[in-house]
Amino acid sequence: MNPNKAHSRALELAALLVVCLLVIGAGAARAQSAPATKRDAVAARLQYTLSSGAERCPDARTIEQAVSTRLGYPVFEREPPTRWVRVQIGATPRGLRAKLEVLGEGDVSLGARAIESSADCGELASTLALAISIALDPTQMLAPKVAPEAVAEPCPVCPVCPPLQAIDVERAPAVAADPPAPDPPSFEGYGMAVGPTLGIGVLPKVSGAGHMELFARWTRISVHAGGVIHPGAGVDGIDAQLLMGQLALCARMVNWPGIIGSLCAAASVGSLGGYQAANDDHDTSLSAAGGAQARVAADLIGPVFGEARADLEANFIRTTLRVGDAPAWTTPPFWAQLSLSVGVRFP
Repeated sequence: MNPNKAHSRALELAALLVVCLLVIGAGAARAQSAPATKRDAVAARLQYTLSSGAERCPDARTIEQAVSTRLGYPVFEREPPTRWVRVQIGATPRGLRAKLEVLGEGDVSLGARAIESSADCGELASTLALAISIALDPTQMLAPKVAPEAVAEPCPVCPVCPPLQAIDVERAPAVAADPPAPDPPSFEGYGMAVGPTLGIGVLPKVSGAGHMELFARWTRISVHAGGVIHPGAGVDGIDAQLLMGQLALCARMVNWPGIIGSLCAAASVGSLGGYQAANDDHDTSLSAAGGAQARVAADLIGPVFGEARADLEANFIRTTLRVGDAPAWTTPPFWAQLSLSVGVRFP
């Protein structure tokens, strides 16, 4: 055999062996960098609750889809579940708060945390989805994402390329974006309430009364219309009664889970009557007043709630009750009422 041909044959075999080793090494590297198989993925279930004040936040299905997208597999559809995620979102004086807890088998707590946001449901939902993803499968979340290999396109052949020239680009002035408009109030429901009332300055003496009202409630405001009956409180032989209707427009100031606090503008119109038994004399006059109310309502059982209310109003029309020709009592410039109610809401 020709020595040159033998030497060339040996070089070809050596080159083929190097190529085979490179191919085998590349395959092993790909196998080590491949993502976790479905058998290694986590299976979980979500228990999701929206409390009062957080009704406009995303629902459970939206959170499940966001977490599954981040992890790269349907974590809440796999069987059998080995993790349980509990989430409760509610309103606070500063905005919204999400309570997150992850449980393992046997209801063993694996960790809990609270996430707060300034009344932005979108921001809170995004942060919550990230926190759930890391809690369920931190290895998948922290693994480097392998981008698909880009295919390089051949460069066009350019026999004579023109020289590069500087181009002046005129930048448009920056325009400040308008702040987002607040969400319009959404209707929450209506209902009714009844209860006792204590009047101070309404009649000649401190008087007990009863009241009933109907209301309609939105997310930030409510409207209340009702009536109050003060059956009687006498002075110097004159028995006085008051029948009054009230209308109030309220703005919600406190919106905690299960508790609502409001400040209201109120107006009252009614009939003030006086009866003198000695002379069998009866007279009525118009009563009109306006002022403010403060209300605090708390949920009791289901749609049933309790409410405390304080009224302070100024008399627009002042009336004097007389015994014969002598004045016996004149309505004061201001009067107050304290009321307790039990009511029911209708969705």
